Amino acid sequence: MLRAEEQRIGKPLTTDVITTEVVPSYLDDSIPLVRSYRAAMDEYKPQVPTATGDSTYKPATPYSFGSLEGYVDAKVFLLVLQRAGKDLTRKSFVDAAEGLGAFDLGLQAKAELSPTRHQALDKVWFTKVAAGGWATAR
Repeated sequence: MLRAEEQRIGKPLTTDVITTEVVPSYLDDSIPLVRSYRAAMDEYKPQVPTATGDSTYKPATPYSFGSLEGYVDAKVFLLVLQRAGKDLTRKSFVDAAEGLGAFDLGLQAKAELSPTRHQALDKVWFTKVAAGGWATAR
Protein backbone atom coordinates (compact mmCIF):
# COMPACT_ATOMS: atom_id res chain seq x y z
CA MET A 1 0.00 0.00 0.00
CA LEU A 2 2.83 2.39 0.76
CA ARG A 3 4.42 1.72 -2.63
CA ALA A 4 1.15 2.45 -4.40
CA GLU A 5 0.80 5.66 -2.38
CA GLU A 6 4.40 6.60 -3.25
CA GLN A 7 3.53 6.31 -6.93
CA ARG A 8 0.29 8.21 -6.49
CA ILE A 9 1.84 11.20 -4.72
CA GLY A 10 5.29 11.01 -6.29
CA LYS A 11 7.13 11.09 -2.95
CA PRO A 12 9.15 8.36 -1.22
CA LEU A 13 7.40 6.88 1.82
CA THR A 14 9.32 3.62 2.30
CA THR A 15 12.82 5.08 2.60
CA ASP A 16 14.35 4.01 5.91
CA VAL A 17 11.24 2.11 7.04
CA ILE A 18 12.40 -0.49 9.57
CA THR A 19 10.20 -3.08 11.27
CA THR A 20 10.82 -5.79 13.82
CA GLU A 21 10.03 -9.46 13.36
CA VAL A 22 10.23 -12.53 15.60
CA VAL A 23 11.96 -14.40 12.77
CA PRO A 24 14.64 -13.28 10.32
CA SER A 25 13.80 -12.25 6.79
CA TYR A 26 12.59 -15.20 4.74
CA LEU A 27 14.92 -13.90 2.01
CA ASP A 28 18.07 -14.08 4.18
CA ASP A 29 19.66 -17.30 2.93
CA SER A 30 22.77 -16.68 5.03
CA ILE A 31 20.79 -18.24 7.91
CA PRO A 32 20.73 -22.08 7.85
CA LEU A 33 17.14 -22.42 9.07
CA VAL A 34 15.91 -19.97 6.42
CA ARG A 35 17.61 -22.09 3.75
CA SER A 36 15.89 -25.25 5.05
CA TYR A 37 12.53 -23.43 5.26
CA ARG A 38 12.82 -22.20 1.68
CA ALA A 39 13.84 -25.68 0.48
CA ALA A 40 10.80 -27.20 2.23
CA MET A 41 8.47 -24.57 0.76
CA ASP A 42 9.94 -25.14 -2.70
CA GLU A 43 9.65 -28.92 -2.41
CA TYR A 44 6.16 -29.18 -0.92
CA LYS A 45 4.56 -26.03 -2.44
CA PRO A 46 1.88 -25.61 0.24
CA GLN A 47 -1.40 -24.10 -0.91
CA VAL A 48 -3.91 -21.90 0.88
CA PRO A 49 -6.67 -24.23 2.15
CA THR A 50 -9.80 -24.01 -0.01
CA ALA A 51 -12.06 -23.42 3.01
CA THR A 52 -10.11 -20.26 3.94
CA GLY A 53 -11.96 -16.99 3.46
CA ASP A 54 -13.59 -16.32 0.11
CA SER A 55 -10.87 -18.11 -1.91
CA THR A 56 -9.63 -14.90 -3.54
CA TYR A 57 -6.45 -14.71 -1.43
CA LYS A 58 -3.36 -15.60 -3.42
CA PRO A 59 0.04 -15.13 -1.71
CA ALA A 60 2.40 -12.84 -3.62
CA THR A 61 5.35 -15.16 -2.92
CA PRO A 62 5.68 -18.71 -1.62
CA TYR A 63 7.54 -17.37 1.45
CA SER A 64 6.37 -15.16 4.30
CA PHE A 65 7.27 -14.12 7.81
CA GLY A 66 4.16 -15.93 9.07
CA SER A 67 4.97 -19.26 7.43
CA LEU A 68 8.61 -19.00 8.53
CA GLU A 69 7.42 -18.45 12.10
CA GLY A 70 5.21 -21.53 11.78
CA TYR A 71 8.20 -23.49 10.46
CA VAL A 72 10.26 -22.44 13.51
CA ASP A 73 7.39 -23.40 15.83
CA ALA A 74 7.10 -26.80 14.14
CA LYS A 75 10.85 -27.43 14.50
CA VAL A 76 10.65 -26.76 18.25
CA PHE A 77 7.51 -28.90 18.57
CA LEU A 78 9.25 -31.79 16.82
CA LEU A 79 12.28 -31.48 19.10
CA VAL A 80 9.99 -31.76 22.10
CA LEU A 81 8.12 -34.74 20.64
CA GLN A 82 11.40 -36.53 19.91
CA ARG A 83 12.59 -35.91 23.45
CA ALA A 84 9.23 -37.01 24.96
CA GLY A 85 9.42 -40.45 23.34
CA LYS A 86 6.78 -42.82 22.02
CA ASP A 87 4.63 -42.99 25.18
CA LEU A 88 3.49 -39.39 24.96
CA THR A 89 1.48 -37.86 27.77
CA ARG A 90 0.87 -34.25 28.75
CA LYS A 91 3.43 -34.66 31.54
CA SER A 92 6.07 -36.24 29.30
CA PHE A 93 5.56 -33.46 26.76
CA VAL A 94 5.97 -30.70 29.37
CA ASP A 95 8.94 -32.48 30.95
CA ALA A 96 10.59 -32.86 27.54
CA ALA A 97 10.01 -29.20 26.65
CA GLU A 98 11.29 -27.95 29.99
CA GLY A 99 14.26 -30.32 29.75
CA LEU A 100 15.49 -29.08 26.37
CA GLY A 101 17.74 -26.41 27.86
CA ALA A 102 19.77 -24.49 25.27
CA PHE A 103 19.40 -25.70 21.69
CA ASP A 104 20.25 -24.59 18.17
CA LEU A 105 17.57 -24.17 15.53
CA GLY A 106 19.94 -22.83 12.89
CA LEU A 107 18.79 -19.24 13.40
CA GLN A 108 22.13 -17.92 14.63
CA ALA A 109 20.29 -17.01 17.83
CA LYS A 110 20.21 -18.70 21.23
CA ALA A 111 17.13 -20.82 21.90
CA GLU A 112 16.35 -22.25 25.33
CA LEU A 113 13.47 -23.87 27.23
CA SER A 114 13.48 -24.81 30.92
CA PRO A 115 11.12 -25.12 33.89
CA THR A 116 11.37 -21.34 34.35
CA ARG A 117 11.67 -20.36 30.68
CA HIS A 118 8.75 -21.11 28.36
CA GLN A 119 9.71 -18.78 25.50
CA ALA A 120 12.43 -20.30 23.33
CA LEU A 121 13.72 -17.15 21.62
CA ASP A 122 14.28 -13.58 22.78
CA LYS A 123 15.86 -12.25 19.59
CA VAL A 124 14.11 -9.69 17.42
CA TRP A 125 15.20 -9.21 13.81
CA PHE A 126 15.11 -5.84 12.13
CA THR A 127 13.90 -5.71 8.55
CA LYS A 128 13.64 -2.89 6.06
CA VAL A 129 11.70 -2.22 2.90
CA ALA A 130 13.68 -3.35 -0.14
CA ALA A 131 13.09 -3.61 -3.85
CA GLY A 132 12.01 -7.27 -3.65
CA GLY A 133 9.91 -6.88 -0.48
CA TRP A 134 11.83 -7.04 2.78
CA ALA A 135 15.51 -7.36 3.64
CA THR A 136 17.47 -7.79 6.84
CA ALA A 137 18.40 -4.39 8.23
CA ARG A 138 22.07 -4.48 9.12
